[in-house]
Amino acid sequence: MEVLDKYKGHNIVLGTHGTALSTILDHLSPVYGYDDFIKMMDWMPNIVEVVFEGKEVIEINELGHIEI
Repeated sequence: MEVLDKYKGHNIVLGTHGTALSTILDHLSPVYGYDDFIKMMDWMPNIVEVVFEGKEVIEINELGHIEI
């Protein structure tokens, strides 16, 4: 949430490992769950767009991945 405050009104790009990304998505969205985490384990790299309105998540879009 600090990053959203600091860069309000800007597009933000973050790079991280899949487990950390899964933890972030789980924290941000109640619909993201264990099955999504398991699916993501075989997707590297995985590109996800999280759309916010203020600090509320309004969309999570999987933009691309490579299945290994």
